[in-house]
Amino acid sequence: MKSYAPHQIVKSCSRIESGLRLAHDGVRACTFSTGAVEAPNYWGPDEIPLNLTKQMIVDKRRALFERLNDPNDNDFLCRKCTHWVEKEYKEIRFDQLEFVNVAHFSACNLRCNYCGFTKNNDFKKEKYSALNILKHFDAKDVTFEASVDFNAGEPTLMKDLDEHLIFFRENKMRVRLYSNGIIFSQAVYDAVKDGTITWLIISVDAGTPSTYFKTKKSNC
Repeated sequence: MKSYAPHQIVKSCSRIESGLRLAHDGVRACTFSTGAVEAPNYWGPDEIPLNLTKQMIVDKRRALFERLNDPNDNDFLCRKCTHWVEKEYKEIRFDQLEFVNVAHFSACNLRCNYCGFTKNNDFKKEKYSALNILKHFDAKDVTFEASVDFNAGEPTLMKDLDEHLIFFRENKMRVRLYSNGIIFSQAVYDAVKDGTITWLIISVDAGTPSTYFKTKKSNC
């Protein structure tokens, strides 16, 4: 591990330092996955250690930071991203949560004709517990700007959605929740009411019943 002086200018990224994407295809720093710019997985969905610790996540973040600052690592796709910045090393921390993306499954109760998961028949159930990973962090690790995105699968299908929302409420993390709005969830209702869910995005997608059925492949 390379050592840095406190005032040394280094390259870093908020997602490397404090991001966590819990995706159906693995755990990584951020959501960018375009081929040209892509954050490498910390672990695949079947590789997450049973004895996972917060220090393991910190070590993975530190490894990405080291690669970003290695001028000879030309294969590291994060170097092509426009979001990294230069700052003093003393400002760097790897033990916080700022942006969390909960997308560890792609199961859905609709089959929208514009959805990539529908087109590729790529609906996957949960292979690991996102909450078990998040619980390695607590309120002192959460930044003031911390927020959470629920996307990929339909969140109201999650058996432990209420537990996720309780965790985010207790740790003062603002939530964006994307839903098709088919299933009523008391947990979602309560989280909207108390401000835990700051943004609730419902996909209406149609102005008439016939267009809705054609788009959604379901008569709801």
